[in-house]
Amino acid sequence: MVQNTRFNNAITFVFALIFLVSAGFAIGSIPKLWKQRLTKVEGTYTLLAKDPTYNKNVYILIYNPVLNNGKKLTENQNGWKNPDTLAAQYIDWLKETTNDKVNFTIVMRNEISSFTTFADGRKYDETTYLACLNDTSKCMKDSRGDWMMMDYPNTLNSIGVCNYFNSGAIDEIWMFGAPYMGFWEANQAGTNSYFTNGPVVSGTSCNKPMTIMGFSYERGVPEMGEDLIHRAEGTMRKVYGSLGENRMDNNWDKFRLNAYESPKFGFSGCGWAHYAPNSTKEYQWDSTLSTSTYCDEFQNYPEDLDTAKRKTVNCSEWGCTALGYFEWWLQHLPSKGGIAPDGKYADWWKYVLEPNSVYDTLKENSTISITPVTDNNKPINSENANIKNIALSIMFFALFVISLGVGLLLMIRFVKAQSKNEQISP
Repeated sequence: MVQNTRFNNAITFVFALIFLVSAGFAIGSIPKLWKQRLTKVEGTYTLLAKDPTYNKNVYILIYNPVLNNGKKLTENQNGWKNPDTLAAQYIDWLKETTNDKVNFTIVMRNEISSFTTFADGRKYDETTYLACLNDTSKCMKDSRGDWMMMDYPNTLNSIGVCNYFNSGAIDEIWMFGAPYMGFWEANQAGTNSYFTNGPVVSGTSCNKPMTIMGFSYERGVPEMGEDLIHRAEGTMRKVYGSLGENRMDNNWDKFRLNAYESPKFGFSGCGWAHYAPNSTKEYQWDSTLSTSTYCDEFQNYPEDLDTAKRKTVNCSEWGCTALGYFEWWLQHLPSKGGIAPDGKYADWWKYVLEPNSVYDTLKENSTISITPVTDNNKPINSENANIKNIALSIMFFALFVISLGVGLLLMIRFVKAQSKNEQISP
């Protein structure tokens, strides 16, 4: 009889411990679930657990006329590049430069074997174009004496590119051509388009701003990188409303500041496409002149942006080459998720790669269109995830209350039984 009583008491004690441990597990799980709710992006600076990445689809349009000798223009001219190779090299360079943040995929390709048509209807043939290459005075110009530009509306409409863009099949278009074919380095077509590095293309059916890049296969990746930076500069000018030298009125002013063009300050930010922080003339990427710059502060933007924290640099900072400088510049372009204290996206790549985002109204407690992530960096559906975590929190709290109650009752029963056993023991 005594042995049975002791056995029952032992069982009671074990179950009491099990329920109390369960209560501890339940109450410990609630803060973790609460912490895993969607990180909300608010008007005051907040940071997503994982910085956003961009995977964009591209339509490439190549103008590569076939000459009378049967060769393509790229094959006929010494040193000119294969446009497909250039596109692949540019994509790989940008992917590496941004540490896989920016990824372009060519999903459509169209090669045209004739010359571009200009806005006034004229176009080169083999004879007139080769004459232009040999003597620029023979190149076609408009009434103001400027180089003729391609008929963008008719070109875009003839290939139906806006249909692909509006359906989401592509995100932008890259055009490859030769000198004097009339491309802007970067411009836009579509509703609400704005100037980036060329005028807006009207007369298309694109339902929002579509970026058009104009690349030359006579050049290389460095020039393509410069085109991208001009695109970024035009976009950020739209975001902040203006740009200017000798001022630090906003964060874009601070980013592109150049000591030579802004003698009022005598130090630099990150410079811009034509001027590195230590340049004293355009396209001077190899200057050993030293200058003071706070550009590194933008690597943690928008946290702790302190323009007084400067270091001395010269061209060795980026390898003293054009491509090295463009890579360095892009690696300092703000790229963290969230909204900065100035009410703009903290990730400036979002503006550059999603041009319609310049019109986003960012209000306090607003949510941005970046895939939200939990602390373990796994993408989640924000609404469903929060509902699920709240439900689980309630369930675990109920489990805690029940387990604690049952555990305490069993423990009280065990203590009373032990006390009684001690009283009747001989």
